[in-house]
Amino acid sequence: MENNPVEITLQFPDDWPVFSTLKPSDILQKGTDKYDVTNYALLADAQFLAGKDLNIHKVKNAPIPLFIALYSETEADIEEAGRRALRALNKLNDYFGYIPMPHYTVCYEFLKPVSDRHEYGFNMEHLNSMTSSMAVSKAIKRFNPNAKIGSAIHHIAHSWIPLRSYGTGYRPFNWQVAPLIETIWLNEGFIWYVTYTAVLKDASKTGFYHEILRNAPGFIRNKNLRELSMLGSTQYSLDFRIGKNLIARGALMAAEMDAEIRKETHGKKSFRDALLGLLEWTKHNNRAFDYDEIEPIMSEATGVNLNEIWKKWQKPPRSIPD
Repeated sequence: MENNPVEITLQFPDDWPVFSTLKPSDILQKGTDKYDVTNYALLADAQFLAGKDLNIHKVKNAPIPLFIALYSETEADIEEAGRRALRALNKLNDYFGYIPMPHYTVCYEFLKPVSDRHEYGFNMEHLNSMTSSMAVSKAIKRFNPNAKIGSAIHHIAHSWIPLRSYGTGYRPFNWQVAPLIETIWLNEGFIWYVTYTAVLKDASKTGFYHEILRNAPGFIRNKNLRELSMLGSTQYSLDFRIGKNLIARGALMAAEMDAEIRKETHGKKSFRDALLGLLEWTKHNNRAFDYDEIEPIMSEATGVNLNEIWKKWQKPPRSIPD
């Protein structure tokens, strides 16, 4: 029944505002709200918030309806949070050339740690929203023209990849067991490269990626890219050495591909064209791409043979020079 339409009704105390990323609005129902959802996956992916301390802000002059949903246990500036989210969204619009989301919500939580043993900093992407759960020390309190927005760019960018272009294992969902995903390095590493190198022009990240590879323990260095992604399917953050190495390998592959594409096309194309090729392929075929389809799709989209770079980065990093 997972592909059948779903109707969900939420009921809370009568004076509680209710908000959902399914149909975001700054005019909130109180106590109860109803949602008609196309299928179960969209319902499971959506976010629902309610309570007297919930704050909603609709950002002005955004290219799509853009909302901030905020709960804070300290002082927080919701309009400044909106300004930063808009900057991130606009930069991604400039990079990809379009926005696929009909609307977008950034959900912020600024929380007092339960004890000294608790810490926050968890962020999660969704189809049309993202969550950032931070300690109160990280609360957005005032205008800062130099505020770091890399995390917002990164998680919003996931609405392009992998939420709308993805490999086998990511979608369709297998609700019975944890999925085995072959392309975490693409999902995370490619988007790290887009965020920090292509969008924010932060050249320092290349050294950071190489350092991660150099310091990788043997059980990671001995695994090829596909094997490491399968391991990361269940232990990505449990042992974040695995997650960091998937990020680093994917980002360094993207960097090498970008350089090759720019060289062979005399600057007329870039890694962006490879990603647009993946997005267009998924839109046309309406399915996950198989592992062996990834490089041919990117090569065709750019007109550059990326096979040698692809084969190089599939190997365990012990055979890949810095």
